[in-house]
Amino acid sequence: MKMKKLSQALLVSGACLFVGGFIYDVRFAGIPYQDPTPEMQVQYDHDAGIASKLMQPGLAAVGVGVVGFVARRFALKKESSETDRD
Repeated sequence: MKMKKLSQALLVSGACLFVGGFIYDVRFAGIPYQDPTPEMQVQYDHDAGIASKLMQPGLAAVGVGVVGFVARRFALKKESSETDRD
């Protein structure tokens, strides 16, 4: 039961981080400028970097949560097949 709650927490928090990073990217960084001034490029790089730093751990947390669910599913399936043989 503990693994299920941990996997759920990782999925939810990872999804929130990823979506938050995506929204930040769309809201603040947006589409890169076609011919930016150096100041505009610095600001874009800063905002895109923040969005990336939010989305990457979010995606990693979602991946770990999915692996946890799959591992739990296989463990439960293996456990149930072993009890069926007895």
